[in-house]
Amino acid sequence: MCGTTISLTSNGVENDNNTFQENRIIKCRHGIATRGTAASDRNLNIQVLDNIVGPTAFGADQIGKVGIYMQADENSTVRGNTVQFVGGDFANTTGGADRYGIAIGVESWSMTPGTITSLNYTVSRNLVHDIIDERTFSAVGIGLQTTNGGSPTNNVVCSNIIYNVKSNGTAGDQAVGLAIAGGHSDQVVYNSIRMSGDVDPNAGATATSNFGSGIRIGLDNGTTHANLNLKNNVVYMDLFSSSTPAARYYAISGRTAAYTFGTGGQDHNDYYINPLNTACVTGGLGTASGTVLTNQFPTLANWQTAYTHLRMRTRSKADPGFISDTDLHISAGATAVNNVGTVAGVTCSIDFDNEARSGTPDIGADEYTPLVCAGADGGTITPATASACSGGTYVMTSTGSLVAAGISNQWQVSSTPGGPYAPVSGGSGATSTSYTTGPLTAGTYYYVMTNTCSFGGVDDSNELTLTVNPTPTASAGSNSPLCEGQPLNLTGTTDIGTTFSWTGPLGYASGSQSPQVSASATGGMAGTYTFTATDNGCTSAPSNTVVVVNLAPIIVSTTATPNPICFNGNSQLNVNALVDAPFVRISELIINRGGTGTGTIPLTIPGADLVELNNTSGVQADISGWTLAAYGNNTAIASHSIVFPSGTIIPPNSWLVVTLGVGTNDPVNRVYYTGGANDSYFSSSAIGLVLLNGSTVIDAMGAANTPTVYTFAGGTGVTGGDWSGTFFSVSGRSGFIRSASVDSNTAADWVATNTPSPLNTVGVFNAGYTNTNQGTPSSYLWADTFLDFDNIANPMANNVTVPSEAFTVTVSAPNGCTAQGNVTLNTSAPITAATITGTLAFCTGGNTTLTAVPTDGAATAQFVRAASSTSSALRTSAPPSVGPARTPSPMRTRIRAFRV
Repeated sequence: MCGTTISLTSNGVENDNNTFQENRIIKCRHGIATRGTAASDRNLNIQVLDNIVGPTAFGADQIGKVGIYMQADENSTVRGNTVQFVGGDFANTTGGADRYGIAIGVESWSMTPGTITSLNYTVSRNLVHDIIDERTFSAVGIGLQTTNGGSPTNNVVCSNIIYNVKSNGTAGDQAVGLAIAGGHSDQVVYNSIRMSGDVDPNAGATATSNFGSGIRIGLDNGTTHANLNLKNNVVYMDLFSSSTPAARYYAISGRTAAYTFGTGGQDHNDYYINPLNTACVTGGLGTASGTVLTNQFPTLANWQTAYTHLRMRTRSKADPGFISDTDLHISAGATAVNNVGTVAGVTCSIDFDNEARSGTPDIGADEYTPLVCAGADGGTITPATASACSGGTYVMTSTGSLVAAGISNQWQVSSTPGGPYAPVSGGSGATSTSYTTGPLTAGTYYYVMTNTCSFGGVDDSNELTLTVNPTPTASAGSNSPLCEGQPLNLTGTTDIGTTFSWTGPLGYASGSQSPQVSASATGGMAGTYTFTATDNGCTSAPSNTVVVVNLAPIIVSTTATPNPICFNGNSQLNVNALVDAPFVRISELIINRGGTGTGTIPLTIPGADLVELNNTSGVQADISGWTLAAYGNNTAIASHSIVFPSGTIIPPNSWLVVTLGVGTNDPVNRVYYTGGANDSYFSSSAIGLVLLNGSTVIDAMGAANTPTVYTFAGGTGVTGGDWSGTFFSVSGRSGFIRSASVDSNTAADWVATNTPSPLNTVGVFNAGYTNTNQGTPSSYLWADTFLDFDNIANPMANNVTVPSEAFTVTVSAPNGCTAQGNVTLNTSAPITAATITGTLAFCTGGNTTLTAVPTDGAATAQFVRAASSTSSALRTSAPPSVGPARTPSPMRTRIRAFRV
């Protein structure tokens, strides 16, 4: 309701005496909104009554920003409305804004909130809940932000119930149950506020960097902000941040100790913080944004002296006794806030349920009368017979017991049926209707709950018989370390266990006590195996054994050169062997993810920045304590980094994925998170990645979006040998995959694409590049016949006098595993005799051919002899041609020996 133009930021016109009543409103940015003219022509007598604004859950119908927004009004009422599901959690929103349940005056909140001229509002009996922003802005249940230029505004905010207001605010934005800024002579009284839970539970949401408050007074007092009457309110504070554990949440906070309440006051309030939640503090004062206010007041006594000009009186820090997290009425038996309020300076006379306040009012929105006991009833424990396991706990509950003022409960136990009973010790809830034991020992125990009325009467519940069975012990062992190819055996020992369970790598599972995993172990079978033993329904604590499967050396080749050789000759033997070793490199980078992941990678965060590491080896890589860091251009301080926790293993020829953002590590699926903001790179920026083992740079790469050039700063430890140049993306959203077979530490090793592949290959091993990290064997042992040495890689076989010799070499790795190589060396047999045939008599000047046939089966040899020659020519196989005729001469005879 505005003027001629629908606007919430420009003055409207005076619209008087309008009523918005009993409407059901969903799926809009503002449920109900009014805007008059602040300085003059304010809307008069506007009534917003009994409306339901918002759906029943976050989703498509949620309210975008403000449920009810009133500004530039006068003498107006907001009463009996339900405002719910405003804003949204991370999954149901795409952008942030300050979210309000009810905004009176202004719809934004920060460390210096604004105000607008508006006055005489009555905001009462409203139910405001589930006001959430997980996009770094503020969330406010009810905001009171008005001014009247130094004159009273006379606003009354009373008997409202507010719960589940949360925000992961940054840069001054914050979660506030009831926010106060400005105002003169206002009353904020009888309100019940409960704030609990994680403010940033979604792994994709930004970590909060600001505190939160149940009630916050956001401005310093002065002529336009004075005489605040803050009384009879209940604040139950139990917020925390899983992403920023250092963030603190105050039941009440203000700006400085100099603040004065004038004729008002801050009295008779109940500020309760969960004593088990270390993120909660009673009070705080400060003007600067951050996770912690400058001055903190942990206890009620501290807070009572926080303000220089005010000593706060009659203050409680007791659990108010709300029925539940979502029902802030007071339980019938609770008495902490009963009849302890004040009527001084308070005009509000009705409670949330429109019931009249008494002359000694209760604190909070609910005026109630506790049920006073006139007897006792211990109720019924169901079941009456139960069993448990030693070392564990058991939860027992009595239902139907009397709940009233004056009633107390006490759980008791006996070792014999029927008692005598004694109060339990240990555990929790010993004086409530539900008791959780401490760690149990074997035996049979008998429990009752004793219900006592202080005005007279004691009654026990029925008796619970609890049989505690002994829990087996379990111890896991194995024949580790072992070599690849050897049997892998597990050994489970227990005292009384009768059934068993083993689990391990590669999905291994067995119900045997001492199973054999494999008769021939492989490197993939290495890892942690877990053993449990069970008896009578009680299962032991798990016991682990770490199996190490060492790989044998890799025999590349075993050779003899030359081969074959002459009888009694020599040959050079040689074995070429390698020892496999882990080889971890950055294998893939995805900037501003567009896909949804593959395999078991649970990464569907739009815009996520992901890094994949590959272990290209046949052995597992333990990268515990290694660091992966991401840097902006020419920056020595990492924007994102992770030190991998103990036990971080990359299996053989496999991968590990790191998300540059917030999340919970998932070692089972090998997914890890650095923390810090998601979607931090590109469009116009650059990124450098460094993988380190201690101070040693294992791998590095730099990428940028053209024309930005990436430079590694000196503090990163990266030198020109670790990475040279810049790799440019093909657009603002890119995938980068290592493509070269050998790592040259330059952009030439990588390819980029903006298509769905490789954007969806994270979590898939990138085979194809070479492990250049193999080691050398520790020793060699050859069969020593004919060898000069038997303990080197390349001995000489000398004077081999057998037709064939098989040489075997055993190669040992530093881990003790061995492999064998074989080579057979052949020799040509010696010639022991030959038969020579041919024409032994021929004429002068003629030729003759002699043929030698070795009796050992060697090749035939032929000799050509000229009578006038002093030498012979040897031929094999084919006979020579006959030479020319010579002049006759007298016959001569010559005898010559031929050696074959």
